[in-house]
Amino acid sequence: MRIRSSRVFPLICFCLLALVATLSGQSPQGAISGTVTDGQGSAVPGADVVARNLGTNLSFKATTGPNGSYALPILPIGDYEVTANFTGFKTFVRTGIRLEVSQRLRLDIPLELGQVSEVVEVKAEIARVQTEDSNLGTVVESKRIAELPLNGRHVFNLVKIVPGVQPRENGTDGFAEISNQVFSQIRINGGPAFGNQFFLDGGVNSAPVHNEIAVVPMADAVEEFKVETSSLKAEYGQTSGGVVNVVTRGGTNELRGSLYEFLRNG
Repeated sequence: MRIRSSRVFPLICFCLLALVATLSGQSPQGAISGTVTDGQGSAVPGADVVARNLGTNLSFKATTGPNGSYALPILPIGDYEVTANFTGFKTFVRTGIRLEVSQRLRLDIPLELGQVSEVVEVKAEIARVQTEDSNLGTVVESKRIAELPLNGRHVFNLVKIVPGVQPRENGTDGFAEISNQVFSQIRINGGPAFGNQFFLDGGVNSAPVHNEIAVVPMADAVEEFKVETSSLKAEYGQTSGGVVNVVTRGGTNELRGSLYEFLRNG
């Protein structure tokens, strides 16, 4: 079968553009890493570390290296339980772990001598001090999205509650605009209004003309989003402003839904 070059070239260009869009997307998922040690503070190589998502019951496993370190780099956001075990030590269980969008959480695990059948359970929440990243940002979680008032049910109105975010001009309301024109022209920490990046579930969500937001998901579809304002990570090198990274809701093992009434009188 003979294919005309006039048809092949556009097809190749389309495939290349799709590949670039995929590669340039920043993962909205989180990561957990740390070191497993014994009672003397020495590294425990070969230990199994498992992170279980409590919403979906999916488990992610890693094995510590020679220096006792482990890494679980690609984890969907949500609530987790982390367990660690090794022959000659009690099984370690840590609950109360909440992994947020783009968060790199450090969890060091101390093991105690004993039988694997014995369990040491820690229920205390992990301190929210970020030690793995130098960037500054704020996560707007599902509770605030559901309970705070939204002008026109535009979820990105809540971007303006993040410190350092302001509309381009005093006369414009930024994210409260209905149309995408002037919809996302905001300044983040004094950066240019057209210099921000927007991501949706890891894919680029910026319109190419003015670098404005392209797709605006409805409020009920958004799980949470993070506004990164300064000291951005290396993967965000294309911007001189800030980054808005959005994650939509995913399924869990529990049936759930929402119902609302929206009324605006003239």
